[in-house]
Amino acid sequence: MSGRLHSTHSTLGIIDSQSVKTQYASEERGIDGGKKVKGRKRHIVVDIAGNLLHVSVHAANRSDTVAACPVLERAAEKHPTIKAFSGDAGYRGTAVKYVYETLGLELHISEKLNNHRLKPGVNVKSGVWPPSGGDPI
Repeated sequence: MSGRLHSTHSTLGIIDSQSVKTQYASEERGIDGGKKVKGRKRHIVVDIAGNLLHVSVHAANRSDTVAACPVLERAAEKHPTIKAFSGDAGYRGTAVKYVYETLGLELHISEKLNNHRLKPGVNVKSGVWPPSGGDPI
């Protein structure tokens, strides 16, 4: 790995969050009701190659759609080549409106894939069962 933290020519930022448990009372923390986690939440923005563009940490009880606004704004400031962002349904509403009205960019919300489950033992790339006792094809 080259140690590069970000691409200087990123045109798409992808945002997601991760809630983590914390025990220390001195930290700002809260309960993420959706994930049932008491602790902190990270909002991470990466480009399509997975290079880190921006990260923010705060109490887990802040909603994704509200907490994403300053995160996306900072990512856009640091990387002016970004033309759009993408995120999951947790970012719909306030974040979409904020990104459009304040930054002049779009925040594309991915659709949830219903009934999209992998079958045990099926190779993700080829979709075939591995031979008995062998490695996946």
